[in-house]
Amino acid sequence: MMVGSRNASQACASCKYQRKKCDPHCPLAPFFPQHRRKDFMNVHKVFGVRNVLKLTKNLGFKEKSEAMKTMIYQADVRVKDPVGGCCRVISELQNRIKHLEAEYRLLLEQLAVCRVQKQAKAPHLYKQQQL
Repeated sequence: MMVGSRNASQACASCKYQRKKCDPHCPLAPFFPQHRRKDFMNVHKVFGVRNVLKLTKNLGFKEKSEAMKTMIYQADVRVKDPVGGCCRVISELQNRIKHLEAEYRLLLEQLAVCRVQKQAKAPHLYKQQQL
């Protein structure tokens, strides 16, 4: 998570959206500097500023950074796919894992067949290689 630096004249994306002065202790400024307006808008649309503040209020900076990364990712996915969101991404990844595991098992079977064929052709060479 990139923490934005800002000077006194630059409000964070949250404060700019709310048209208020950005306090030096603004809780959202480190996560939504002015150039991350799109991220803020997505998080605002999906979660709302008040909920984000409530969810992260009692977290340390490291945990808050992880929570914000997660919320930004979830909001981006939800905006791109309003129906499926993260659930669709997870489901697609699980299906991909199943297909890759099946392909891996097939490759192991093919490798075993090749080894048997190799051993049948030259059993004395195969035993020497295993030693």
